[in-house]
Amino acid sequence: MTRKYLMSLYVFFNFSCAIYFGVIGKLGGDFKYESSSNVVTLVLSLMIVLFTFALIQGVIFNLFEKIPIKNNGRHVNKSALDWIMLIVVSFGIYSALIYKVGVLGVSKDVSEDAPKIIFYLNTIFQPALLVLIYLFYRYKSKYYIFYLNLLAYLILLLLSGQTGQLLLLLCLYFMRKPDKTSSLKLLLITLVGVGFYPFIRMLKDAIVQLVNNSGEWSGTFSTFLDGITIESYFSYLFITLERFQMVSNIHYLIDNGQTLGSAFQLQGMSDSFFSLFWIFSALARLLDIDVGDVVSAQDFFAYSINGIPTWSSQISMLGYFYFYGFLAGIIIAFILLLLFIAIRVSKYLSIDKEVTNLTWALSLLLICHGWFVPFMNYVQCLVCFSLIVMVFNIGNTKSLLYKRLS
Repeated sequence: MTRKYLMSLYVFFNFSCAIYFGVIGKLGGDFKYESSSNVVTLVLSLMIVLFTFALIQGVIFNLFEKIPIKNNGRHVNKSALDWIMLIVVSFGIYSALIYKVGVLGVSKDVSEDAPKIIFYLNTIFQPALLVLIYLFYRYKSKYYIFYLNLLAYLILLLLSGQTGQLLLLLCLYFMRKPDKTSSLKLLLITLVGVGFYPFIRMLKDAIVQLVNNSGEWSGTFSTFLDGITIESYFSYLFITLERFQMVSNIHYLIDNGQTLGSAFQLQGMSDSFFSLFWIFSALARLLDIDVGDVVSAQDFFAYSINGIPTWSSQISMLGYFYFYGFLAGIIIAFILLLLFIAIRVSKYLSIDKEVTNLTWALSLLLICHGWFVPFMNYVQCLVCFSLIVMVFNIGNTKSLLYKRLS
């Protein structure tokens, strides 16, 4: 049900937004109705979106998922795992609250004075993703510590501005109560969630604004309240609805992609794609290669839209071909390799496809929006979490062997 629900949302909003943008003659989403739209290009954009969904999610993902694995990990049901994740999520909250590390949309200058150990631990463990994997892994848990971790995770998402993952927590709710979620209830919950989400986006923007301006956390709530008006609510509501669509971005790329790609390549950014991920960046520094000024295609695309350097815009899978030329083939092949690894590790961790469903959702975001680095971080966290599970399984095996011998 989780996969059908997410796919239905994305297909519906891409269809409806394509029709809406065609009727008003303007592109919404990141373009805020300041760029003209063309009906033929919108239809082509919609076909590209649907074809990408069908190919990656419908064919390739299912093909990778059907490949059996010889040994599933023994499910860990120990409170020690819950306490470890509580430490991780608490560290994430501490990093965001005290040092502004891990807060999306915040200028690098704001958090550059944080201790290096904070950066290293945040980069290695990625609390917002590692704890998300844990929540799906333990999705049937009824222990109080699970709910404590869930509450702490919600706080982390708000502080770090990663509010898009709230949709994944809604899917987690559906997984926990599959027999109690009728189609009508599903629709009502979705409508309530969409209606309330603009307030969350307002709070996120208030947090980012205060952090970028070196303000105090205590002023966040008053800034948030001051920004609530009928006009701002409906503005954020449209932003919420348009977060699911890619037709406007693909439309803009079809019209301007060659020009943007040429400018991107002239700045020498296209040859440094893999250095955007921290492991490759660290290797480059060991080889005395300067990658400090490398800009992602998403950042470059965003800056070309409105000249603001602190955000990223979606480029979809199509965007890689415009920005990286022939290198896009290598990038896509690497993404498919990562997807294969992610599915294999997810199957190792899953009993009822719980973690595999999460990987399906993250791969949907990847192929729809083109977020390569976040998916790399997710695969890293999958491997990290599986290692933790392996350690617990080793302990279980030794304990079982000891009982048999004695």
